[in-house]
Amino acid sequence: MKSQRVAEKCLDSQLWHACAGGMVQMPSVSSKVYYFPQGHAEHAQGNVDFGHCKIPAMIPCKVSAIKYLADPETDEVFAKIRLIPLSDRDVVFMEDGSDDGLFDGTASQEKPASFAKTLTQSDANNGGGFSVPRYCAETIFPRLDYSAEPPVQTILAKDVHGETWKFRHIYRGTPRRHLLTTGWSNFVNQKKLVAGDSIVFLRAENGDLCVGIRRAKRGIGGGNECLSGWNSFGGYSGFLREDESKLMRRNGNGDMKGKVRADSVIQAATLAANGQPFDVVYYPRASAPEFCVRASAVKAAMRIQWCLGMRFKMAFETEDSSRISWFMGTISFVQIADRIRWPNSPWRLLQVAWDEPDLLQNVKRVSPWLVELVSNMPASHLSPFSPPMKKLRIPQPPDFSLIGQLPVPSFTSNPLSSNSPLCCVSDNIPVGIQGARHAQFELSSADLHFNKLQSGLFPTTNLSDDHQETDLGLETGHCKVFMESEDVGRTLDLSVLGSYEELYGKLANMLGIENSDMPSSVLYRDAAGAIKHTGDEPFSEFLRTARRLTILTDSGSDNIAR
Repeated sequence: MKSQRVAEKCLDSQLWHACAGGMVQMPSVSSKVYYFPQGHAEHAQGNVDFGHCKIPAMIPCKVSAIKYLADPETDEVFAKIRLIPLSDRDVVFMEDGSDDGLFDGTASQEKPASFAKTLTQSDANNGGGFSVPRYCAETIFPRLDYSAEPPVQTILAKDVHGETWKFRHIYRGTPRRHLLTTGWSNFVNQKKLVAGDSIVFLRAENGDLCVGIRRAKRGIGGGNECLSGWNSFGGYSGFLREDESKLMRRNGNGDMKGKVRADSVIQAATLAANGQPFDVVYYPRASAPEFCVRASAVKAAMRIQWCLGMRFKMAFETEDSSRISWFMGTISFVQIADRIRWPNSPWRLLQVAWDEPDLLQNVKRVSPWLVELVSNMPASHLSPFSPPMKKLRIPQPPDFSLIGQLPVPSFTSNPLSSNSPLCCVSDNIPVGIQGARHAQFELSSADLHFNKLQSGLFPTTNLSDDHQETDLGLETGHCKVFMESEDVGRTLDLSVLGSYEELYGKLANMLGIENSDMPSSVLYRDAAGAIKHTGDEPFSEFLRTARRLTILTDSGSDNIAR
């Protein structure tokens, strides 16, 4: 009972973040996130069997409460997050992400001074002392009177549970150095510290000195250093995969152990799917990525038209948060990680190949919001030459008949479907090529996209290639514009236009082409997935529903110049 009371004692958020690591950023109350049950399951002990429960791959939620806690036995920090699912009409995300609220640990408030050091064998020796780095002694510890001989002081530091520890700080030796002597051995024994663990000192806003612990993890490359994943939208705990179905999480003894019960994951996911408030427990030091992800981060990532060959970078921090390194990689595959259980999920959508594979050999798949693109064009297709402009092509009757035979499926329960604010590049494959999803052919959308780029052909039925689109993340009144034979679209704000004539003029200026044949050469797909010709609907209806425009061209003509 006492342990339970201690476990529920909330920590100061700044001390919690200092122990969690410099890259970890937690959502603030009232901010919006996407909850991923698939990612939640990776934090669990053993396999999580969702059975026949119909649980969406990603559920938009509002954060209603957060408790910053620590394990009473190990001092490992964790958080309890209260989430309230949002209805579809409540999911309105601002372009700049301002609706996310402020994330704890961001630059919105000045971080207190803190310092972390990985314990050496000498530091962890229960009969020795702790060698204090000079920076820590001079900026975190109370001022030392160097006029005394020797300079010495008693330091009082509070741990995550509020317990006060007394240390003797002395400056001595040849050459002189800062040491913690009396009291340190007791601390090492009580906390069961070993070499490789990290000690964190923090000077709180009220002047109190705090001490925390980060337990050592073993992972990447088999060494003592474990890297924690991070991206430009915020911090994410590191994650290691032994294979595609088995989560590797090792403690100091090399044992794999999850911190979250499988039944609690199922309970949370079920409540979330039913629109009921639910709680999740998140361990930032676990070797699995964050499963409550900032809404705007997900949205921004899913706007990108991911395809193999794209170059990206991803930042990692060392175990003691003392160093941040950027690692380069290439997207080698774009495919749903679990087609059976989570067929519509962007979780770990990207299979990656690292420039330094030996160091990151266990990081095989990542989620799109964890990486930052270096180039949005596949490396194998970059060329210093510009392709010739193509003449607008008026579609012939066979083109329209083919389009009519390839309706785009729309699933309201699919968060990445064509009528959703988000779109996954490898999910909504047209009916005409559904066979490619079966084992007989086993072609992913990345294969199809790559083959199209290689051949340089763009089928006349290109408007139904939903698996290649990310324009569905656009706000109403915006759409993507594609030339028939090009793969990179331009965003067009339709709300500033008042007629089809203005639209044709805008397109002509944007693309540098003549607009005489424009009225008969522009097709568009609406929010429901229907393919139409401009002019088929009143302009006001077109303005409300258009999501993608494609300008048909004559690939055999170079009459139109840029």
